[in-house]
Amino acid sequence: HSMGGGVAAKVLTIDPRVRAGVLYAPNSADDADLIARWGPACRPGELEATGAHCNPAESLAGLTAAEAGAYYAAALDAESLRESSPIYQLDRITAPVQIHIGTDDGASLAQTPPEWSFRLYEGLLASGRDVSLYSYPGQGHFLTGQSWIDMLLRALSFYQAALGPA
Repeated sequence: HSMGGGVAAKVLTIDPRVRAGVLYAPNSADDADLIARWGPACRPGELEATGAHCNPAESLAGLTAAEAGAYYAAALDAESLRESSPIYQLDRITAPVQIHIGTDDGASLAQTPPEWSFRLYEGLLASGRDVSLYSYPGQGHFLTGQSWIDMLLRALSFYQAALGPA
């Protein structure tokens, strides 16, 4: 879910041992989108409240100055972002993928815009990957009620089909 879905998309592109993946309201598979929406990690003492465009959810605590410098060089370099972004590596995915997104997700800054899921879906289709997408009208970042139940049942059925009986 959310950032976990973004991490799962990265894992799907680098590890062929993964046999199936369900992404629920994933963040963008294009790291440039993440930097544009939330900014790079905040430096120590730097916060959005001080006017900085940085992501306080990302921590650089414990990094040396050289490591932090390398992070910022990569986070602000279009080619580095392209190399680390699953959206440009979709041909490497060998597992079937199922994506779930609420149509009202992304309304707040802390959420993931549905367009990110639709773009990933279209990219996977164009790459000839096995992918399905379910959108849930009126649902936000956290599915509720029948939509939550539908998502769970779809994910269960998907995993059973991809992985076999438990």
